[in-house]
Amino acid sequence: MFLRIVQGTISAENAFGFRRFYQDEVIPALEETPGCEGATLVQNDHSKEEFMSLSLWKDQKYATDYESSERYKGLIEKIKPVLADSSEWRVQLSEDFTVEYKPVEQEPVVKSYNIVELDKETVELPESSPKLYMRIVSVKIAQDKEDEFQELYRSEILPTLKTVKGCRYAFLSQGIPTDNEWLSVTVWDSQQDGDDYENSGVFDTLTEKVAHTFSSIYQWKMKLEESGRQSATTEDLKVDEYAVVAGRTFKS
Repeated sequence: MFLRIVQGTISAENAFGFRRFYQDEVIPALEETPGCEGATLVQNDHSKEEFMSLSLWKDQKYATDYESSERYKGLIEKIKPVLADSSEWRVQLSEDFTVEYKPVEQEPVVKSYNIVELDKETVELPESSPKLYMRIVSVKIAQDKEDEFQELYRSEILPTLKTVKGCRYAFLSQGIPTDNEWLSVTVWDSQQDGDDYENSGVFDTLTEKVAHTFSSIYQWKMKLEESGRQSATTEDLKVDEYAVVAGRTFKS
């Protein structure tokens, strides 16, 4: 099974309209696309302008075919006008050799992942709900520790998550082609359940069980912090929290 993520920033005044567009146009288009088994739109709980579309596919080829299709390109063209203005600027010379400053056009970020571990036989992305909540933990794993990390996720993390109140299901996915990036996705009955899990200490305990498999840069950072020096790297474990705002599972 294959997970495809499209991430973008929608201007605040267009956020509601974009949610309607996703529900009325994107979901029906994906439902008609061969190999797609479901789609969900989530909104970042802290940065309300950040949206992310997650779609599930039978395998990578179906997702790749869709990404090169006219259907996908047409949807992206419709979305572009509501993307938030870019904070990046490009400096260039105009035809009369005067300097021009032009904003860099925003493009959605597309990432792909293989689903490698899950807590039940099938994965279902959450459907529209005013309460459902998603947590995505991303981390970089050392290449020589990937098998160990996956086994620990299967034997330690998934069984524990099954016992936590409000956790509907969880799965682990591995990035393509950045295969040392891994995502743990959990879906919760409510934000309160997710917050209770975060504050209970269980998340920290589970993280400690697998921390030795994290990238060497992360390990170096931890040693720095033990000596009292704070640092931040692109290899850090990252937790993002999202409200589920639209979604549907497609019946085969």
